[in-house]
Amino acid sequence: MLRLIFGILLVSIFIVWIEVDEDSLHNFISEEDCLLENSTALLYGVSSLLFLIIARRSKFLKRKEKILCYFFTIAWGLLMFIFCGEEISWGQRIFGIETPEFFRLYNTKNEINLHNFSFFSQYTEVVISAITLTAGLILPLCALTRGGKRLFQRFCLPVAPMDYWPLFVGAYIYGLCYYSGGLFTPGDIELIRDFVVSDDILEVSEFLFSVGMFCFALHGAIRPCALFRTCNPEEQ
Repeated sequence: MLRLIFGILLVSIFIVWIEVDEDSLHNFISEEDCLLENSTALLYGVSSLLFLIIARRSKFLKRKEKILCYFFTIAWGLLMFIFCGEEISWGQRIFGIETPEFFRLYNTKNEINLHNFSFFSQYTEVVISAITLTAGLILPLCALTRGGKRLFQRFCLPVAPMDYWPLFVGAYIYGLCYYSGGLFTPGDIELIRDFVVSDDILEVSEFLFSVGMFCFALHGAIRPCALFRTCNPEEQ
């Protein structure tokens, strides 16, 4: 219950914030490497390490005695590492790296990352939305069924506890309602892609998603068996 309340409360804070004082939210997020963006990157990075800890600690995975059983757990960790790197442009501003010519030509923000490439950026929101809903809602709901639980255990797929769904669903709905026209008329949707507030909204959505993934990974690092829906004391 506390996990549900935490997720709902965090999402509600940003909803109230943008409704009551949009300018304040913009000022808080507008600069590169702001607190929210750095927090998002940090949560992705820590989540990546936590998934590796899950792979090391899980007795459920060790009992399988097959190297492939670690695939999905390691894949979650690798995905979070990529998200962390992309969020901070792979340390470009941290280490003062000059943008190579190739990225200057094709990256819309002149940064060393892939998600801002002109031919990737149009799909970035769709991909993140799909991952968000799959990780935080679809898979946890499937794991509530007997068949889904058996399937995930068979393929050793770690699934987030259902209690964290408000963070994932909240991240998706926040972006859907505000970025896709909740604060704008349909005729303005194309215009907001060049409007700075749209970036604010995506930053908030990404932050909420990163919190959800951190909670997912931390829960698993503490209780690896919970992600594989097994209550065997020997697999704690």
